[in-house]
Amino acid sequence: MAPVYRKLHLNDLAQVDEITRSSSFGSSWSQAALIEEIQQGMSLGSFEGSQLISFVLYRQGPDSAEIMWLGTHVQFQKQGQMKSLLRQLFYVLRQGSELWLEVRQDNQAAAQLYRSLGFEQVGVRSRYYSTGHDAHLYSKKL
Repeated sequence: MAPVYRKLHLNDLAQVDEITRSSSFGSSWSQAALIEEIQQGMSLGSFEGSQLISFVLYRQGPDSAEIMWLGTHVQFQKQGQMKSLLRQLFYVLRQGSELWLEVRQDNQAAAQLYRSLGFEQVGVRSRYYSTGHDAHLYSKKL
């Protein structure tokens, strides 16, 4: 069954929270912060029935967008679900704009995914994370 893509709603919060908490990189976002992001409406989720497979929260300006948080349910990881969701996001965002994201330096699986989608590493934020890890900045022209 092909996933259905749609904006997230507050009734999806429990599933979003479950995915963020099960992340191997942990969640530093409070439930209140997740609620605020979902209410802003800049989100996209992929669903199989009522099951949230993966999601992305982003912010969009006139010439660029930034991915704030994304995740895939553990049952659906390593199956290309996030790659499909990000491709769908490319259609949602303004063509000609630039999409930005950051990834922790030791998250090689994510970095490989982003490079496979045409993102290029454009910078580093030293010791950005509370763990002391650097954040690698990636950008893609849409």
